[in-house]
Amino acid sequence: MKRMTGLFLTCPSREIVDTAVKARIIHVFPHTAVIDQLEGIKLAIALGYKRIAVSVAWLDNTLLNEISKLEKDGVTIYKFGLCSTGIDEKTAEAMEKNADLIWSCASKVIRSKIEPNAIAQVGVKIPVHIMTEKGWRLVKNHLRLTNLDRTGRIVSYDNIVCNKGPEKPVIFNNGNEFCVTTAKQIKDCTDCPHPCV
Repeated sequence: MKRMTGLFLTCPSREIVDTAVKARIIHVFPHTAVIDQLEGIKLAIALGYKRIAVSVAWLDNTLLNEISKLEKDGVTIYKFGLCSTGIDEKTAEAMEKNADLIWSCASKVIRSKIEPNAIAQVGVKIPVHIMTEKGWRLVKNHLRLTNLDRTGRIVSYDNIVCNKGPEKPVIFNNGNEFCVTTAKQIKDCTDCPHPCV
């Protein structure tokens, strides 16, 4: 399951539904095109899927509380918290407690509440905060596929130790390749999204 950033309302399209059916995409609500991440996960579980990824946006991130309850009986759910600009403390609390990865966007509450509790971070301007070991495994596998050093060899991230605080690893692109540093070595970003809201 995925959610397109900035997409909050949908309506059904016969052409898109038919194309999706031919591609073996399972529709949760083909007649209304409603976006309901919780019901989508329930359907995936009912269909026998055991490894499910879901992204939840803005205030819907409070659904992460209910989504996490479905992670039982061998079901693993990878939970991504997105579009956090302007969220409230209650939403941030649900994200911190349940999400594996959280996108910071221009959110003051994410930077003040989530960032200090992340175990690793990718990016500096609009960071992705890694909250769990499960989230780190996803990120590490993605970095492994996209990151070659200048000689063309795949860079290993196996020796990185994830932890909270000033020694938290921060992975960023310096313009040529990915680099690894610690949170205490990152200075305030001069061109980060402002104002944070």
